[in-house]
Amino acid sequence: MIFIALYLFYSLGLLAVMGLLTGKFLSKLFSLPLPLTSLGFSNTLLLGIISLTTILSYFSLFSPINVLAHLLILLSLAGLTFFNRTYIFSAVKATYGQLRQNNYLLFAGGICLLAGIVFASGPVKSYDTGLYHAQSVKWINEYGVVPGLGNLHFRLAFNSSWLVFSSFFDILAFEGKSYHLVNLIIFVIGVTICLKGLADVINNSIKISSVIRSLLVLYYFARYKEIASLSTDFPATSLLFFTLILAVEFVEKRLEQDGINSTPHNISGESGTTFFLSFYLPPLR
Repeated sequence: MIFIALYLFYSLGLLAVMGLLTGKFLSKLFSLPLPLTSLGFSNTLLLGIISLTTILSYFSLFSPINVLAHLLILLSLAGLTFFNRTYIFSAVKATYGQLRQNNYLLFAGGICLLAGIVFASGPVKSYDTGLYHAQSVKWINEYGVVPGLGNLHFRLAFNSSWLVFSSFFDILAFEGKSYHLVNLIIFVIGVTICLKGLADVINNSIKISSVIRSLLVLYYFARYKEIASLSTDFPATSLLFFTLILAVEFVEKRLEQDGINSTPHNISGESGTTFFLSFYLPPLR
């Protein structure tokens, strides 16, 4: 369990740095204003997952996702971090200040984090992980993309990018074991989003998006058994909820800008929604 906890903090740090660097790159590429505090911690992690998965998906076409690939990504991030250290340090400082705004919710988040680590350290209760998830990850670790692999086992041809992402964080397993860490990362993101909604409600900034954020806790209560697995269903359904929240926040922001809703809102923490959807949903503009 201690190893899982340390590995989790390492993974979150790596994804946060990658998310910040990707956000800065996209803001310059599309000439979008991107204040340091606009993305928020959860969206930064999601952006890190998106960028890392994209890079690994292309990399796996030519090479296995092994220790060498992990080191290449890590060294590249280290170099980019050095040249962008002022930006990253300021973002980390701003995020820390946001997390300290409500000590009660911070404590609740710590309890949820501990519970997630305990669940992730337990036995795997997802049938499909033993059936083909773990095998797919090991194939990616050792060979990368293998043409015709589906002829050996048709489930190995599902080709989920989440399993490519999983392979990146599974290479430090020992004695042939598989550390099911990636769904714990999604759980942490979901808890962060949920706590942000609760914080808005406590601060009397009640919006539809805040209510949806708060209700995420019910979903994770129902699906907690999938934390200790490589299930692709858990992140897929979680990302649907996250996308719904982003869409609702986007509409709320637009209504506020157009003056349709005259009620003041406090959207400083996660106003990076506009940035996300302006990139992924240009027809809405």
